[in-house]
Amino acid sequence: MEQALGERRLLGRVQLGKQVEEMTGEVTQLVDQGRFPGELKFKAYETKGDALLTTKLVGQAFQTNMDKIWTCLMQDE
Repeated sequence: MEQALGERRLLGRVQLGKQVEEMTGEVTQLVDQGRFPGELKFKAYETKGDALLTTKLVGQAFQTNMDKIWTCLMQDE
């Protein structure tokens, strides 16, 4: 009986070892898929159309709102 228990434990460890090897292989493949050979490249195209016009924001209301936003951002450090 003790021998049978010992054999079961051994078989369980062998199966566990196989599972570990399989999962390690899967992880290695996933890591390799996330790598880029050399460097990440992209093509930059000239923009078409007209640039959007923007206005400079000034005034007390703008400054008050900017201060409130900045305070909130700094509290979440």
